[in-house]
Amino acid sequence: MENDKLGSEATTTYDSTDLLLQLKGLQSVAQKKSFISLRNWLSFDLSWLPLLFAFFLSLSIIIPYCIAVALGHVKPIFPSISDDGATPPESCLFSQFLNLASFFGFATALTRYKQVKGYNPEVPWNVLKWNKGGFFFGSLAVSGMSIVANFQITNIYIVHIFGASMCFIMGTVYEFIQTWISFKLTPQHCSLQTSRLRLSLSIVTLLFMISFALFDMLGEYRGFPQDLRSIFTDVSAMSEWATAFSGMFFFLTFVHEFQTFGVEQCHRSLHLKYDSLV
Repeated sequence: MENDKLGSEATTTYDSTDLLLQLKGLQSVAQKKSFISLRNWLSFDLSWLPLLFAFFLSLSIIIPYCIAVALGHVKPIFPSISDDGATPPESCLFSQFLNLASFFGFATALTRYKQVKGYNPEVPWNVLKWNKGGFFFGSLAVSGMSIVANFQITNIYIVHIFGASMCFIMGTVYEFIQTWISFKLTPQHCSLQTSRLRLSLSIVTLLFMISFALFDMLGEYRGFPQDLRSIFTDVSAMSEWATAFSGMFFFLTFVHEFQTFGVEQCHRSLHLKYDSLV
């Protein structure tokens, strides 16, 4: 009977140990699944960068406009974008959203620069050279956007106009450089339809930017009658809106290409080496 009792205890010990190993195995599987799920969540493409740029740029224009019209701060038909964001409380939202748009605009320009740079040595050297220039002008454009956001036209007029000029002019140059690069990357890394679309948007941006500057100067000229100056001012404001949205749509053309360019979490193992003291 003593032998039977010992056998029963051994069996019980074995069953408990086996159960413990099974529980540990299930726990490690659960941790592994959780790790894999977390890693997949941290691995994503960068197509959301131009989308967020367009999102916050739209908010910076539309929401301050609605508030300014509702409070009677501007006229409801084609006020200038700067006038929409000149008076509190809409000026606060204008600055906040436009700063966010400039941040994601810079991130988009940087990602595009890294993407084209990654095509080396498949592309000619002059493409890589102009790629650096494109990033330079793109950075200046979004910097001008940030200046516009933080220096309202009613506060520091000269700085605001300087920022707006830098944003529109450098942004247009950036569009044409990226259009030229797109044609050079056709058809291996960019479709012909996308290159033509970017060319069309660049030309539209240029034409509306010239119209905005020209009619703004005509609207300020005291030699014209007041009614005619008001018409010039309205045309200038419409051109300003068209320039802003044309540039926004240009950035949206990067969405498809950024879907093949992403970020993945990297894991590094730390190995410690112990030297014997004996």
